[in-house]
Amino acid sequence: MLFVCIPVHNEAPTAGLVLWRIRKAFADFPREYELIVFNDGSSDATAEVLAPYADALPLTILGGNQHVGY
Repeated sequence: MLFVCIPVHNEAPTAGLVLWRIRKAFADFPREYELIVFNDGSSDATAEVLAPYADALPLTILGGNQHVGY
């Protein structure tokens, strides 16, 4: 299994596009994969954008309300 970890912070406009492009890239790849997105306390609609992708992709969303990154 291949794990792809993606940190996000206030990425509502681009997070869905990145996930969908990764899905397209793995469509011809015979290995199983899991996408792990760490939402680092986004103050925009990033969490709302990510939520529907959890139903369509092998996706785990982690993170909290407090920004801990750079």
